[in-house]
Amino acid sequence: MGFKIQIFGWPPDSSSVGKKKNLLLIRALLLLEAAPFAFAWSHWFWVSWIILLCVGMGSIGYISLGTTVLQLSVPQELQGRLDHISTWVSSRITGSTSGQGLT
Repeated sequence: MGFKIQIFGWPPDSSSVGKKKNLLLIRALLLLEAAPFAFAWSHWFWVSWIILLCVGMGSIGYISLGTTVLQLSVPQELQGRLDHISTWVSSRITGSTSGQGLT
């Protein structure tokens, strides 16, 4: 029997972590999709910079959370292979030369 302290719901229960990551992933995707539209309608320089900051935050959040959710959804013995395949596919899509050694 252990003693667990939660302050304002932190640390979260392990059962709710997956649901929260999926919700964060959806929010990051919505931010990534909505911010360019707001940037297109912006007429002020500094507001445009703040909106571009939101685009970057949405992009980084979507990519990192997407990778995390993907890694947690496969068995542990396949995580390395999944990482290799996702790196290979993303390098082929973006034309990156950093994945040149992957065949």
